This record gives sequence, C-alpha cells and structure tokens, in this order.
Amino acid sequence: PIAWNFQTAGGNNFAFLEFPDVVAINPSADLLRAVWQSNISLEEYLSLATTHTESLSSADLETFVTAVENEHFPTTFEGDEVTLALLIEQEGGTIANDSSDNISDRISAIRYRMAHKKALASAK
Repeated sequence: PIAWNFQTAGGNNFAFLEFPDVVAINPSADLLRAVWQSNISLEEYLSLATTHTESLSSADLETFVTAVENEHFPTTFEGDEVTLALLIEQEGGTIANDSSDNISDRISAIRYRMAHKKALASAK
C-alpha cells in the first residue's frame, strides 16, 4: 500500500492508504499497525481496508470527498505530463552538474505531484 496524507487550506488533516483497487480512508491506528507489522496476504490487506472504509459514517466519507474536491494544485495532470516530458528531454541533454541535479529534483517533484493527484482521484 501507499500511504498518503494531505492538509486542507483550513488546516484539517486527511490520510488514506491506497491498495490495488481499494482505498482505506482515514485509516485507524489498528489498521496501520496491521498493514505495517504483519505478513498477511494481499487479499487480507484488501479485506481489512474495505472493512475499515465501510465502517466509516456517511458524514466522514462526505467530509473526505469534499476535502479531496477542494484540494487545489497549481497545475493540471495534463500540464504536468507535458512539463515532465520536456524536463526528461532536457535532462537527457545535460552534463552531470548542478543544472542536471536541479532538473532531476524537478522531475521527481512533478512525478510525486502526479501520483498524489492520481491517488486523490482514486480515493474519491
């Protein structure tokens, strides 16, 4: 699983675990312990995540969805794809120096932002 956390402009924190085809919204400490400290099958992880999310109240789920919908980024996913392609092309033509390190850092940041956007969309 991938653990994601974000904070709204109002200062509220939200977290979720992303599994293949399943998301555990605002995972409990018990769920986090089970995920990080046990050797269970993927099916068992998915079952735990599903059971947890199904146990949340409608109000909690609506609050989470509203927070995700209000999460704003300075770019779109499509814009990130274009910028990423240009940076990768630029990185290929640079010599290893501070400039290429900066480009690599920017590429990593954009990839992370894209993964975060994708995860938020799947959690909704």
